[in-house]
Amino acid sequence: MKRWTVQTDYATLTVSPGTRRLAEGGEAVPIGVPFGSYARLVLLDWQSEAIRNNSRTVHIGKSITDALRRMGLPHGSEAMRLLQEQTERLAVCTISFSLESGGRGLYLNQPVVESAEYSYGRGNKRFIESVTLSQGYYEQLLRNPVVLDPAAIVDLRDSPSALDIYTWLAWRLPALKGETKIGWVALKAQLGNGAALMKNFKPHFRESLIAAHSVYREANLELTETGLTLHPSPPPMPQKRLTRA
Repeated sequence: MKRWTVQTDYATLTVSPGTRRLAEGGEAVPIGVPFGSYARLVLLDWQSEAIRNNSRTVHIGKSITDALRRMGLPHGSEAMRLLQEQTERLAVCTISFSLESGGRGLYLNQPVVESAEYSYGRGNKRFIESVTLSQGYYEQLLRNPVVLDPAAIVDLRDSPSALDIYTWLAWRLPALKGETKIGWVALKAQLGNGAALMKNFKPHFRESLIAAHSVYREANLELTETGLTLHPSPPPMPQKRLTRA
């Protein structure tokens, strides 16, 4: 996949892949965009660690096994492969965001990671041991600090959609001032994950919402015929006051 794009009437979000030199002195080639549950797990882990420690630098682990253990994820060859692959893809990708309204627009081109340290393990496989988040990305975390429950993230690891909904609710609900209704069209635009037809999106969204709600019991919401009604709710975990590192 060359790049991944989500588009609404006014905004476009694009994730572009980075590159990796496969051999010493060789040409750098694209390694693909991050995708799936493990990409989400890794990014949520980086965000949570940065907020908890009030630091742009996140220590992932000295090995893949060490990282899996720290994140509370099950071990196994497939889990190790996915963690290694998605960590590297996230470390080198770039996020682009554009917004247009009323004849004016804004464009932002933002890498997630400023720098990363890595080592080689068995089979000459490269593993990223630590990352330093880019200043711009870290500033966004400081402005919108949301600490997620690590146990909830692990419970939802097999459902990318449920992870997205859980994260979205954790960010949205504590900031609400009153009842907010979101129609099916808006829900599909934000959380559709490529679903082409509304009839396919609705049942999948319901199933994923139930899973997300099961680990975020404090979420005060109602699923209706017209969409989703949100009410102000406490965050999934106590939030902390952050300062600039």
